[in-house]
Amino acid sequence: YTFGLENQASHSGAGGDTLIFDPAGAVIEERFDVWTGEFNQPRASARFVFDGPGDAVGNLKAAVRDFRYRFAEDGTRVAPALPDRERDVRDREDGWDYEVGGDYEFAFGPGRLKLIGLDRFSTSTYESAVTVDYADSRPRTGDRILMDSEEAERIARAEYSLKRGDTDWQASAEAAFNSLDSETRLFALQPSGAETEIAFPGGVARVEEDRYEVMGSWGRPLTPALSARISAGGEYSEITQVGAGGLSRSFWRPKGQADATWQVSPATRLNLRLARRLGQLNFGGFLASVSLNNGTSNTGNPNLVPPQSWEFEGELNRNHGAWGNSTLRVYGALVEDIVDIIPTSATGESIGNLDEATRFGVEFRATTNLDPMGWRGVRLDSRLQLQRSQVEDPLTGQDREISGSLKRFASLSLRHDVPETDWAWGASLSHQKNAQVYRLTELSRQFEFPIFGSLFVEHKDFHGLTLRASVANVFSGESYFFRTRYAGRRTD
Repeated sequence: YTFGLENQASHSGAGGDTLIFDPAGAVIEERFDVWTGEFNQPRASARFVFDGPGDAVGNLKAAVRDFRYRFAEDGTRVAPALPDRERDVRDREDGWDYEVGGDYEFAFGPGRLKLIGLDRFSTSTYESAVTVDYADSRPRTGDRILMDSEEAERIARAEYSLKRGDTDWQASAEAAFNSLDSETRLFALQPSGAETEIAFPGGVARVEEDRYEVMGSWGRPLTPALSARISAGGEYSEITQVGAGGLSRSFWRPKGQADATWQVSPATRLNLRLARRLGQLNFGGFLASVSLNNGTSNTGNPNLVPPQSWEFEGELNRNHGAWGNSTLRVYGALVEDIVDIIPTSATGESIGNLDEATRFGVEFRATTNLDPMGWRGVRLDSRLQLQRSQVEDPLTGQDREISGSLKRFASLSLRHDVPETDWAWGASLSHQKNAQVYRLTELSRQFEFPIFGSLFVEHKDFHGLTLRASVANVFSGESYFFRTRYAGRRTD
């Protein structure tokens, strides 16, 4: 068995300027400093391996963690014909979680049976407050939100595998039980300095899901160079919301996939996959929520359904011998019931489902060793991904990209393990761009420009430890956030 203790601490600081333009063209300039911290996160974990009778074997893992998170933003806003304002944002989250999981595999009849179990639980208290102090005599204004939540998941699974000649058979059954208890309260600061609680419909509820899955698979080589595997089955789930606007719904949906592998040559392999996948829901979408810092809110939506998709993927792997390897992947997906922001009333919006969307792209990955060039111990890892998507906007009826979806990503990293030493050093570059985030009342995009770079130096055996010193953002890349807000909907 193994046992470990871990304590993590991290913090970061940043500053910047914001220009806010109103419809008349007046400019509000904001200067701000941001501090974030994740600290005092003690984590204990243990792993046990059991040798049972015969060739039976079991594993048991357990972990418990306590976490603390803090966020602080202090800003000064200055604008013509308006008083100077000091705007402060304070977020904090305290909580703990645990996870226990294990499996036990043993011979059963002509095959092998594997039993798997998981129990996970987390609880947290989240608080966010935004206050504004004015340079003139008007009183301070502000809002505060307080959310208590408990989340639990329990899974029981059984897998039975059987091999007959070159053919592999497997059957599996799984039962999962998930729940979320959440209570959200909203407060407004009064001129007297006291707080008054504001009614927040849909902020208190419990969401439960019972999910059952049955699958079967078959696989075998068809020729010395070609093999195939097919799996098919279905999933039944029942989702119940207890509380205001609560209801219960059930779903039965097929799922599965077909895989083919063709060894074109000793150095080249082609993988093809066609899959019917079911997505999982974030239960927070069922409940009302608000972001005080961004000034946005979602009404609760008890009618959320899990997304499902048809997905295709083709992957060409090439082994270049001493030079390394490369992979070219093309993929596409037709998604039904995709989760996005939808209108719930003339003025309300919430997380909901759209009819369908498409997503397709290409990705290239390569690992290149420079030993054949005489630069011993040097490895280059590169990745380039381009993606496009399309969905019908629920407000305009026109096609647009999936909100916040990836458009392009590129990275290049170098690592040099200095021969005959315990030293290594390296550097990395990366760039990413995502589509705009579409809400019914605003458009936004956040990105880093032009590139993000880092350097590191590492000692691999410092009295049995690995020590690394690193520096990030060495090329002074900047973070940008552009947002256009409308007095009404985007169509106004």
